[in-house]
Amino acid sequence: MNDLAQIFQLAEHDSRVVAIGTEGSRNDPSVITDAWSDLDVTVFVREALGDDAWSHWYAR
Repeated sequence: MNDLAQIFQLAEHDSRVVAIGTEGSRNDPSVITDAWSDLDVTVFVREALGDDAWSHWYAR
C-alpha cells in the first residue's frame, strides 16, 4: 500500500477528519514527473490530532 492510500485509510476511520486535499506537481496528470515532482497532502480536521496513528505522518 502506498503512502497516499495509507493516509486515506487512516482518514476513513477517523471522525476528526473533514477533508483531504492534494496539491503539487503530481496532482496534475498531464505533467511529466521527475525527481523533483511531489504530491503535497493537506488533512483538514475538526480538532488537533494527538499522539496516535497520525503521528507517523506529521513526524516525517
